[in-house]
Amino acid sequence: MLLVCDEAGLIGREMFAVDGVKMPSNTSKTWSGTREDFGKKVQKMERAVRHLVRRHREADAAGESSPLQAAREKQIATLKRATKKVKAWLSKNEDKPGATGRPRKSNVTDNESAKMKTSKGVIQGYVGVTMVDARHQVVVHAEAWGEAQEHALLVPMVEGTRRGFEALGEKVDVLKKAAICADSGFHTEANAKYLFESGIDGYLADHLFRKRDPRFQRAARHRSSREPSKAGQFRPNDFIHDPESKTCICPAGQFLYQNGSRCLRHPQRTPVRQVVFFTGRTQGLAETYSAKMKRKIDTEQGRYEYSRRLPIVEPVFGNICGTRGLRRFSLRGKRKVNTQWLLYCMVHNIGKVHRYAGTHARRRRKRYDGRSQMHQTT
Repeated sequence: MLLVCDEAGLIGREMFAVDGVKMPSNTSKTWSGTREDFGKKVQKMERAVRHLVRRHREADAAGESSPLQAAREKQIATLKRATKKVKAWLSKNEDKPGATGRPRKSNVTDNESAKMKTSKGVIQGYVGVTMVDARHQVVVHAEAWGEAQEHALLVPMVEGTRRGFEALGEKVDVLKKAAICADSGFHTEANAKYLFESGIDGYLADHLFRKRDPRFQRAARHRSSREPSKAGQFRPNDFIHDPESKTCICPAGQFLYQNGSRCLRHPQRTPVRQVVFFTGRTQGLAETYSAKMKRKIDTEQGRYEYSRRLPIVEPVFGNICGTRGLRRFSLRGKRKVNTQWLLYCMVHNIGKVHRYAGTHARRRRKRYDGRSQMHQTT
């Protein structure tokens, strides 16, 4: 499909935008947790079974017969099946290691899915990521991932895009001329370093990008949520800092020292309150790649290039999820979910061919007919 789009002239190779959409899959977040969580869940279900069995025996001894007895039997059978399911999973699986060393939550039903936060709450599912070309919003690379965060997905998406164009017979690295933009969900020091060292013209926004933009300074959502000297609350500007003596004067006129003087509004509830002054980067340390990316994206050119991201990639998700109706993955396992995601992306690209390929063909024919007429006239 990518080859057809390329032959139809629908891929510009000037700007690519990468982003992802999180959607639930065919599993429940109730069955998520660590091995410790599942061990506690098994104990809880076994206690419930013992309690129901005891009540059942007491009712039998008393000669009781009611619909409640049948309901208890059904509940006991359900709990036993669930306990067996969790025990079988515990006997074959270990905790998934997280980036910080702490275990990530697994899932008994679909262990390749992930528990992730969205604007509509916490879901158990996958994130469908796409790399979209700017000319006609053609998806040039796509993949579904069972990852709660998108930090680790930028490099695989960029490399996948490079391999896709190489498969089309591209002799020159397409990323040497094209720019790539991504939102703050992909911003890490490692990703910024990768873009700079790879020679890719990348525009990677950070979480404070909007706050530094002078065009958004008057926007209410970017203002400080704390008002100065109101209801006993203070801002750092209310403190007078002396960097030489390493002290500051609080609004009450008292000296606070770096070794931890207390200035507490509620000492019985708050053991420590702090005021922090940022005096600049430590002398002698090299500039981080994140700082370089911030300087680049804060330029007028950088803000313009990044502003193109939203109209490039977001309409793709609107088409796939809204028009095509993919609001949740109906399969389990990364391989099947990824296949479903690729099929929907392919249908999106087919729509682009149907709408724009004829226009480009007519333009090519007009240029060819014009050249032929000029040749005949000459």
